[in-house]
Amino acid sequence: MSAVRFQLRLGDQLATLMVSDGVLPLLGFSAEDFNSGKIALRERFHADDADIAELVFGLSMVPGEHTFNASPKCGRPRSLRSRAVQQDSPGIRTVAG
Repeated sequence: MSAVRFQLRLGDQLATLMVSDGVLPLLGFSAEDFNSGKIALRERFHADDADIAELVFGLSMVPGEHTFNASPKCGRPRSLRSRAVQQDSPGIRTVAG
């Protein structure tokens, strides 16, 4: 299984600061697609997992493991698990899975 790391800045506008290259085989989008803002991780969350998206991306982020479905570029939604969610500094979060 591929590992991916997302670093995000939270606030009024969620901003992707960095995505690792492992995202391509998982979701079919390049790291550059996410890093440039063309694609947003939150937009790839399946609608049924809006509550989990809020746990991961909300300002009151809940650390720990979260399993959610993400919509890849092609095909059926994929079940993903974030193994670590941490606050690096105020408003900066790293999600690894």
